[in-house]
Amino acid sequence: MFAVSGLRVFGTGDAPAPAATRVRARRVDQRTAYLKWNAVEGVTGYTIRYGRHPQKLRHSWQVYERTELDLRSLNMDVP
Repeated sequence: MFAVSGLRVFGTGDAPAPAATRVRARRVDQRTAYLKWNAVEGVTGYTIRYGRHPQKLRHSWQVYERTELDLRSLNMDVP
């Protein structure tokens, strides 16, 4: 099982906070998950935080100018 508990969207500080977006995730194999989300107008980049427990999201990726990510840094044999 793979879960994303949140996707942080950020942009410039001169405007209101960016809108929320919808994230789709699918596990490709034991070490990879494919994430895709809808673009948000005015957004510079996205931070994807993940971990083995919703209260322990200790890993992250920052993505600029794209709306998808092959997350290839997962642990094997972890439910």
